[in-house]
Amino acid sequence: KANSNDMYRPGWVTGDFFRDYVSVSKSNTFNYFSVVYNYRRDTHPLLYGALLHTVCSFAPGIFSKWFGLGLNLCITLLTVLLLYVTVRNYLGGRIPAILVAACYGLSAAAGDIALYIRMYSLLTLMVVGSLYAHLRLRESGWEWTKKERRLLIFFTVFGYLTQYYFVFIAFGIAMASVISMAVRKKKRSIVRYILTMAISGVIGIVVWPFSIKAVFGGTRTGDTFGALFNVSDTFYRLKVMLNVLTYHTMGVPGWIFPCLLLVIAAVLLTVRILKKEKGYSSAAEKAAMLVTPVSVYFLFVSKVAPYLVDRYIMCLFPWVSVLLICGMYLLIRRFVAEIKVRTGLIIGFALLLFFSSNALRLGNNHLYTGGQETKKIEGSADCIYILPPGWWNESTEDCLLLMQFDKVAVVRANELEALAGTYSPKPGKDLMLIVRDGAEDDAVDYVLQNFIEEGNPCVLNEKEREYGQGRTVIRYTVE
Repeated sequence: KANSNDMYRPGWVTGDFFRDYVSVSKSNTFNYFSVVYNYRRDTHPLLYGALLHTVCSFAPGIFSKWFGLGLNLCITLLTVLLLYVTVRNYLGGRIPAILVAACYGLSAAAGDIALYIRMYSLLTLMVVGSLYAHLRLRESGWEWTKKERRLLIFFTVFGYLTQYYFVFIAFGIAMASVISMAVRKKKRSIVRYILTMAISGVIGIVVWPFSIKAVFGGTRTGDTFGALFNVSDTFYRLKVMLNVLTYHTMGVPGWIFPCLLLVIAAVLLTVRILKKEKGYSSAAEKAAMLVTPVSVYFLFVSKVAPYLVDRYIMCLFPWVSVLLICGMYLLIRRFVAEIKVRTGLIIGFALLLFFSSNALRLGNNHLYTGGQETKKIEGSADCIYILPPGWWNESTEDCLLLMQFDKVAVVRANELEALAGTYSPKPGKDLMLIVRDGAEDDAVDYVLQNFIEEGNPCVLNEKEREYGQGRTVIRYTVE
């Protein structure tokens, strides 16, 4: 059934209520109206949720971390393959493509994305796909065909339906593309391109009209626009996010990545000037089509992201490998004519980049740790889950535990009187109290004294008590 994000229920519900929250019920398989219902008030579009709902619909009533992890691993594999095709066809050839795919695909950065069960793996795929579609169109000389147009619309629409931040990538790549077409005096191509991107935007809004309110009238809209025009913390936010980006891809301080790129660009530009090369440069045009959208996205997202954490820039992780390896390969080609020597040098650089980077980092902040699904509630039991005042849906963290109880009541410590006299214990059935840290110290005593319905002769005797993970768990037997 469709569930609200708010799981606070100051009353008794069955354990199936929590099972429905983390799984798809048998009566609800492939019911995408449920996905729309849940996402219509969310700050994100629905595409990833629809894909996850599809996967979970094949196993109704069952929760497994592998539903989300399996989906993400498939998406990440597709991203690596598309990255390989992009580099091989348009940015350097077979050897750089293999090295880029290997350096990114085996990195901790790719692992972080694959193991984080949210839409950021899909966003990374859409960003790679959008740049692939644009480079393919550029390779044709900006001469439009139906296939190129459909490919461009596909990645633009589905990128928008994955994460609204995709608009920043679309804006950056559109800016670089229009400039490229203008330099080549492709006026008709510019008009067609602008119409195609406009059509893509209209399709995205028609498919998901709730995005208008989410972007312009959502709970974070004021904070987003305020952060965008606040210049006082710009340098700090850019510095933090640059360190986040390079830590997850290279494991080095943030300044090293742009410095390496600047050195490569400076050497290539110097060689071009010394050789008195003039006119059109295909390599410079390709570099602009890569650097511009990545820079625009990084700048805007660093400014408006509600938290300075890695998930908002995960879609840029592949481009660290692309820019460094392809840039270095272009530099080596300038000075080394022998193909075997050139290949050896770029392989050596890629290996140095890989083994000196963060690629082999152990541990992962986004890995679903699990554990709760292995904690079995023996026998028949009910549960009272006590939250600190002001909390609302933190009980979702224990859904896999709460779904095993016959009856569950979730209540804040300052609202315990709402359940006074409502519990009817039965001999042979246990009662468990889960008290989150921060609830009043006397909450347990209040439950023992007031929750049992009036006139019930049963008493609760403590059986066992556990501490840890921000909660106290007490089990009582009914006698």
